[in-house]
Amino acid sequence: MKKIACLFACCCILSLGTLSAFAKESVVRVPKNQIFLTQTQTNFEVVIEVEPGNAYAGVEIGIACPESITVTDSSGSSGSMSADPVLARGLYWTSFFESDNKLSGTMKITLQFFCPESFESGDIQLQTVKVLTKNGVAVDTEELSPALGISITRNGSGVTDSDPTHSKPTGSEPTTSTTFGDDTYPDTNASSIERGSSIDGEDVPQTGDNSQPSMGMVLMFGSGCVVFGIILLMVKEKKFD
Repeated sequence: MKKIACLFACCCILSLGTLSAFAKESVVRVPKNQIFLTQTQTNFEVVIEVEPGNAYAGVEIGIACPESITVTDSSGSSGSMSADPVLARGLYWTSFFESDNKLSGTMKITLQFFCPESFESGDIQLQTVKVLTKNGVAVDTEELSPALGISITRNGSGVTDSDPTHSKPTGSEPTTSTTFGDDTYPDTNASSIERGSSIDGEDVPQTGDNSQPSMGMVLMFGSGCVVFGIILLMVKEKKFD
């Protein structure tokens, strides 16, 4: 019976691992990916929605803009602390956070932009999204690369130039940092897997970890083996009773 109990415990552990492998993935959305300006309009806003898969402490995003467009302000639907937009490493960064993992669900980030009247058309690129989770005194970072574009066109200027090279970051800037309470944590340039696909010319984010289904299958197979072993032991013990 002790052997059966041990095998049953192993089966439970593997099952829990399987459930965690299929945990909800983080999702990034741009509700409106086309913005049309009037002939004299110089200000506009863009909304970005980030839905982390688990409870989290904050979200930080990096936006690439055409040369003449600047991010002037930002606001978030949650998070008692925030960092105003700042240009670093060729991207405009802004973040919203708490001192602990108090946030859940979708965070709606609204960005305010300025462009001169001479601006005609171009693309704004959401290149990086970082989901921040407190782990004791450390901060774990889930870095996503949704590569979502927002097309900006002034009425009467013609078709938007959708070449993403016009909005990719250039040059080198000092690294930024994120503050939780009294602590400051520097950002890292850790590489991430490129996600996202195109359907009818529109980017569709696929921001989850594509390795999860394979790991889940391995754990499910292991659980099955343990269950099979328990059944064999029970049959043998019953046979020799």
